[in-house]
Amino acid sequence: MNRIGKLALGVLLALSADASITLAADAPVMMTADTGRLGEVRRFDPPAKPSDVVLLVSDAAGWDARSDGLARAVAASGRIVLGIDMKAFQAGMDKTDDTCSFPVNDLEEVSHQVQKTAPFDQYRPPVILGVGAGAAVAYASVTESLPTTFAAGVGLDFCPVYLAPRPFCPDAPSASPPADATGTHAFGPAPRLATPWFATIRAGCSAHAASAVMDGTAGAEPLADGSPATVTATLDGIAADAARSGMPDIPVVEILGDDQVKGGDTLAIFYSGDGGWRDIDRQIGEEIARSGVPVVGVDSLRYFWRERKPEDIARDLDQMISHYAKKWSRPKVLLLGYSFGADIMPFAVNRLSAGSLSRVKLVSLLGFATKADFEVRIGGWLGVDSADAVETLPEVGKMAPVTLQCIYGEEEDDTGCTAPELAHAETIRMDGGHHFDGDYQDVAKSILRAGGVTPSSSAPKAK
Repeated sequence: MNRIGKLALGVLLALSADASITLAADAPVMMTADTGRLGEVRRFDPPAKPSDVVLLVSDAAGWDARSDGLARAVAASGRIVLGIDMKAFQAGMDKTDDTCSFPVNDLEEVSHQVQKTAPFDQYRPPVILGVGAGAAVAYASVTESLPTTFAAGVGLDFCPVYLAPRPFCPDAPSASPPADATGTHAFGPAPRLATPWFATIRAGCSAHAASAVMDGTAGAEPLADGSPATVTATLDGIAADAARSGMPDIPVVEILGDDQVKGGDTLAIFYSGDGGWRDIDRQIGEEIARSGVPVVGVDSLRYFWRERKPEDIARDLDQMISHYAKKWSRPKVLLLGYSFGADIMPFAVNRLSAGSLSRVKLVSLLGFATKADFEVRIGGWLGVDSADAVETLPEVGKMAPVTLQCIYGEEEDDTGCTAPELAHAETIRMDGGHHFDGDYQDVAKSILRAGGVTPSSSAPKAK
């Protein structure tokens, strides 16, 4: 079993109530789990149904009274808090042969595992909250992660330096190798940060260094103080901003191109892969928007966190088509899906209302496979097929006569694009495997051409 598999097994099986703690009926409930490199993670559950998840990283000395009090206050506000002991995490890193530190994967895996056992209908990107050295880890994590990995980052007593035996991996905003013999790494600002960052500055931290990071980081906002009341109010604001974006109950990202205002009659609705709307799907979506076609990106990680029935998917797709065709005055629709999102697409199209189907000018399947699942599962990230997966090709055979396109990488060995059921589709073979060797511009051009769209040029604007 690989490291991710071991971590998954550890979190799912090792959670146990801490019998040494006596709590009031309305107090947060604390549990622990050994998660491998992160060490023992403390889980604080709120007394009522949780609203979201916070990853709390302690200061360098480890989990202390301040961390514990903050965790309990945040949990009491209605959130699951996962407490990470910075000292234990560093000890875990010291045992590896890694030449650089990349905590994002470990943090995200813990969030995935815990949320599978939580009463959430959708996956909630967690907020990462750090204290002292943990604040530096939080800052580096939001700057080196893909969009939507974290809902936001919050740092208390933040200083843009980090004492560690190895640097953060290259995508982190590390200014240079260790600044001195002690192994202190300095972080610079992140001018293109997509994730909101809130912080208080540590007393004694170089005012110039801290100000340079806060002033030069897009989306950075100072906090008045680091009190639990201020932290919970900030978390409430982050949650409110997230709730106002997209559509109620459907996790979408709107990507607009400047040329949209010049007219045009076409929009695209794009279902992501099971990793969520943040990498390949986002980049292809931005290329399409840059050509003047606004894109509605559906985050499959969040939307399919629990099982969806094909009828429910089609109902929500009907709603999106109706909503955005009216909002953007664009009667024509391109339906796109990548990987997981491509696999479910025939099932959704076959259950659309006649009115919605009449608007669809193209169905484009990217990285399409012969089996589909209707729930994002941990095993899917580990390359394990679900026992509940269903065959996709019979569903393709039932599709109404609509222009169909299937794009695959020549190195893919489980593609559905070359099956006889897609003989009537335009089939495009790209270099590379499931990621098309990163040639997303050509993928976007192929989609637009098949959809009858003449590309223009503009910079996309995500909302």
